[in-house]
Amino acid sequence: MHSDLAYIFRHALLRDAAYQLQLPGDRARLHALAFAVLESLCGGPPPDPPRLDLADPPPFQPHPTDPFALELAGHVRAAHVPGESRYLQRAIDVASRQFQHETAQEAAMRLAALVPGAARGAALRRAGHSARLRGRTSEAEELFLQARELFRDAGRRDLEQSALDALGLLYGNSGRARQSREALQQSLSIAREIGDRRAELHTRARLAQADINEGRFEEAERVHREVLAAARASGDRAGEAPPLLSLAMVHYESGRLDEAERHYKEALEIFRSEENRGVEPVVLVNLANLYRGTGRPALGLNALEEALVLLRKIGNRRYEGVARATLSHHLQTADRPKEAETCYLEALAIHREVGDLHWESLTLGNLACLYRDTNRTADALRCFEECFAASSRVEGGNPTGTFRCELAIMRLREGRADEARRLWLEGISFLELHHYDEEARRKRQAMREECAKAGVPPFGESASQ
Repeated sequence: MHSDLAYIFRHALLRDAAYQLQLPGDRARLHALAFAVLESLCGGPPPDPPRLDLADPPPFQPHPTDPFALELAGHVRAAHVPGESRYLQRAIDVASRQFQHETAQEAAMRLAALVPGAARGAALRRAGHSARLRGRTSEAEELFLQARELFRDAGRRDLEQSALDALGLLYGNSGRARQSREALQQSLSIAREIGDRRAELHTRARLAQADINEGRFEEAERVHREVLAAARASGDRAGEAPPLLSLAMVHYESGRLDEAERHYKEALEIFRSEENRGVEPVVLVNLANLYRGTGRPALGLNALEEALVLLRKIGNRRYEGVARATLSHHLQTADRPKEAETCYLEALAIHREVGDLHWESLTLGNLACLYRDTNRTADALRCFEECFAASSRVEGGNPTGTFRCELAIMRLREGRADEARRLWLEGISFLELHHYDEEARRKRQAMREECAKAGVPPFGESASQ
């Protein structure tokens, strides 16, 4: 063993042995002394924290004790004196702001064990948010469900509404569109029942995001324009960014690319001015797709690299998988198949780790296209089959249409024109049914090119032909 490591190892053992030799009462007094000295060096205690069960807590106010909040909470606990919850609550806030989601979740769970009722539900909800950002979908779901029950038992409809909203987001991100819509509809009903207009608009925006995923663009656009107008009327500059981002997505999917780019850039400017690092990578990934689709691949790759740096920094495991899958597709279209395959497999591992069925199916389909285009037919067919199997478990917004059209191209290249026609018509029918107009346009163009190469007449322009 290296001498430095040996010293550290022996020092830690000696320190622990010396600590354990202290009588329990002496240990408690030492912790009380350590707490008093550390708190004094930081200028004294922070202000009393806001109640955990506030529906709309005040903004976080930094304090010199914040870097030591978790350590101070540990000293208070070991000293058997009051005050642990004060520092645990600050530790959650500090860790969350620094994107240390595991630390935030652990602190929230410790806090939940100390407080009853709605306050306990609020701590569990905080733990759930941290678990979701870490990609621990099952943990987050259980924590949100527990929080909802505690809020319901306490008669706190406002907090129950927030727990349902969190569940709706979680279900949507894991491909459970039906459960997501049910949770959000319940959340919306409560918001209307208690007369919370802000919560109502927020939940309607969540539902409109589900509409985008399922191809209902007109309704989604109407709601997001209403949310944007409300933010502007109230002078809420930060509140303008989310509906601008969502409107950009609507415009992109419906082929209005100039409007999409303008709204993406407006949203990005606001998120950056508000230092909202959590959403900035989402805008960058979407912008990257727009850049690639409009013939600016270098800008797209730059945006993705910037997004991945941010995502690793903030610890958003789920969206790191999304960004890696998107980068893979860019590498594939840039004729860098080896790098693309490696990146796809890394993304696929993350999707499966966090339970993101939608992106698992999408990545499998794109990987199948990569194998098809590099003459690895058996691998391509296996990935297409896995893609369709995963898609069958995704409720709404699944990529079945896109990849039936892509499988049709593979069959056409193999000389199986009749099967290719059937698959392509199934795929284009799905895209038309769900109003994915821009994707359908791209698939028609690709079909015409492939049919020309194969020397066969173009397939019907719609499912009815």
